[in-house]
Amino acid sequence: MKESPILFNGDMVRAILDGRKTQTRRVITNVDGIGKVNELTPTITPNYGWDMRDKRGRLYELFHADLTDRCPLGMVKDRLYVRETFQALFKDGLDFGKCDYKTGEGYECRYMATEPATEFYDVYKNKSSCASIPSIHMPKWAARIWLDIIDVRVQRLQELTDTDALQEGIAGLDAYGNRPTSVMGQYPNAYRAEFGQLWASIYGQQSWDSNPWVWAITFKRVTP
Repeated sequence: MKESPILFNGDMVRAILDGRKTQTRRVITNVDGIGKVNELTPTITPNYGWDMRDKRGRLYELFHADLTDRCPLGMVKDRLYVRETFQALFKDGLDFGKCDYKTGEGYECRYMATEPATEFYDVYKNKSSCASIPSIHMPKWAARIWLDIIDVRVQRLQELTDTDALQEGIAGLDAYGNRPTSVMGQYPNAYRAEFGQLWASIYGQQSWDSNPWVWAITFKRVTP
């Protein structure tokens, strides 16, 4: 089983913990065994699925199943561990010399996504600790959320449906800022539109408008 890190911001971490988020989408920029790719297109060659070129311009043709098995985050039955902003604290009674950051021995973690900022920085200020650490630098031992991959699809970003957007953790607010149990019948594409706004806020409006090919990954939470 392959274990790979995946980054989520605080809102998405909370959505996972609440059970609202079971999908994620990432732009296809790398393919295992090939590396960085561009010009990803459905192939016109019979019995193949996809054409792509690597950074040197070499052409590759892959079956569809082969491409989904080459997702750099993993394939079905592989596991993801979530990287999020956190703080590593020395456990009570231990000093720096008895702690090993490489293994996590002697540390306990506090996570920004589920602790108010005042508590995160103030309640523990009397304990020796390091500053908050960005998600990209979270070591594997500090991860509290583990996810099993149960499906990997390749699709255009804007192909996602309202159901997909809801499973991405979208709140589904209506025009009045309310959060109804279901808005799909009354407001078609409401969730999808909200997801598009979220995507643009993170990656830029051009990314949404360009409608890139993405890995659409479905997962289930293992821990906590």
